[in-house]
Amino acid sequence: MITEKITVLIPSAGFASIDLLEHLQKHKQCDYRLVLADINPDLSTRNYCDCFYVSPRTTSEDYIDFIKELCEKESIQVILPGKSADAFFFSLHVDFFRGLGVAVVVPNHESVKKAIDKGLSFQMVKELGLAVPDSIQIENESEFKEACFKLGYPRNPICIKPSKYPSESGRGFRILDPTVNVYHRMFWEQPSELYYVSYEAVVEAMKKEEKFPPLLVMEYLPGEEYSVYCFCENGKAIYTVANRRVSLLQMSTLEAVVEINDEVDFLSKKICELFSFDYCVNIQLKYSTDRKLKLIEINPRIAGTIMLPVMAGVDMVHFGIQKSLGKEYPKDRKVRIGTRIKREFIAKYYDC
Repeated sequence: MITEKITVLIPSAGFASIDLLEHLQKHKQCDYRLVLADINPDLSTRNYCDCFYVSPRTTSEDYIDFIKELCEKESIQVILPGKSADAFFFSLHVDFFRGLGVAVVVPNHESVKKAIDKGLSFQMVKELGLAVPDSIQIENESEFKEACFKLGYPRNPICIKPSKYPSESGRGFRILDPTVNVYHRMFWEQPSELYYVSYEAVVEAMKKEEKFPPLLVMEYLPGEEYSVYCFCENGKAIYTVANRRVSLLQMSTLEAVVEINDEVDFLSKKICELFSFDYCVNIQLKYSTDRKLKLIEINPRIAGTIMLPVMAGVDMVHFGIQKSLGKEYPKDRKVRIGTRIKREFIAKYYDC
């Protein structure tokens, strides 16, 4: 039964999947009016909303004025960020938008700032006594070589990723494994599978690229990976929905299944408490060679596969909107274990 009408702005809307947008459009409890904004004028999902706007980049000087005018023009009640850059921006300006009468579904700024700094978040979790991958932050070629040696390369495979992602997760992640023939992969595998690179290629890139972000050189974790969707209130995880990632494409989940894992649940709740999180948070964990569960990263935002916990019985998107408006939301929903997602590609056709 529809009880209320709410106008929601989704900025950087490229993150929002069709199933998420359709879920909100067809919601049984709220009449959601969706306003989408994105830098891409040809966004494939722009037809799954009530109106669409081409926006400047989140980092541009006129972005806040654009969002302010959009909120006033469309009578926006709630902003639903879904990318790391948006989480940082909107958490910084929560009070500004609250002054406009607009709620934002995002953790507090200090929590977001700490979480997106991968080096800092690793250190905080480690100081709590929880497991993180062995890692060393580096900023140049000589530090990279020394870090590889300290982490046991080439005896052990390692990986690298930016300590602070410029805008969103996944970019810059590479695996260095001397047992993998990266040259064979160059000619025989899909571009999306080129996460494996050689030590020599990284060194050569560092010589040619004048500026690159600080990197974490890390222990490579080969075990099962869990992506945990948490819904928090004042640092307490009201819900944790753990899904084991079965297969990936370009760091995104192709197939995953909701499972019970007490170790995953315990570690996720401890991290939410440590960072004093609110709203939706995605925590990624993976098992090491010696079966230790370790933190990969924390995403203080709605993650790309948020519809998996929704389909498993915990509507974190709707709950987040309700919470931001000061309304009650259910805290006793049962998670349907075994709920599975399997993404398949479909073709879309458009008139010129």
